Amino acid sequence: MHFTFFLTLICLTNFGIGQITVPNQFHFPYGDPVIPFIGLFVAIAFPVEINNVDLFFSVNLEANYNLPSNQTNFTYPPTVSNRNFPTISRLGVYRALEFKLEGHGYPGRECLLRMICECAEKNLDGNGILGDLINIILRPSYSLKENGSSVYDEAENYGKSNEHCEIYQDLCPFSILKLITWSDM
Repeated sequence: MHFTFFLTLICLTNFGIGQITVPNQFHFPYGDPVIPFIGLFVAIAFPVEINNVDLFFSVNLEANYNLPSNQTNFTYPPTVSNRNFPTISRLGVYRALEFKLEGHGYPGRECLLRMICECAEKNLDGNGILGDLINIILRPSYSLKENGSSVYDEAENYGKSNEHCEIYQDLCPFSILKLITWSDM
C-alpha cells in the first residue's frame, strides 16, 4: 500500500494592535480584551487509501506565546539564574545503573562490573550509535578519575588484558551486554 505524505505548515502570527512609530521604539497595546500573542500552527495529513472514499488522517499542533503588554514586562538581557545545578558524574550514572539492575532482581554492582569488563574485552563498533554510547558509558578510562572509581577501573583493565571475564561471570548470572548488543561474546 503506497502512502503519500503531505505536510502543511501554516504559521499564523497575530501581533495585536502594536505599531512602530519611531525606529527602535515600540508601542504595546494595553488592556485585557486583546492580548497580543504569536501563534504557530502545524498540520500533518496522511491520505488513507480506501476504494471510493477520500479519507485523511491528520494531526494538528498549536503553540501560542503571549507577548509583553508593555515595556516593563520584559528585560534584556534576560535574567539567568546563577543557581548551581548538580553535575552528572560517571559514578552517579553507575550508581543509577546498579540501582536499576537491583530493582530487577540482579546483583547490581557485580553485573555492572561484568558489563564494564565485557565492554573492554570486545569491540562494539558494529552496533552503531548504541555501541558508541555503551562504549562511552561503560569505559571508565574515557573520563577523569573520580574517588571510588577504582573498582570500575580494575574491571576495565581486566577486560583489556584477558579474553574472558571469568571472575565477574561467577558473580553475575548472565551477560546483560549480550541482550543489547551484537557481538561474539
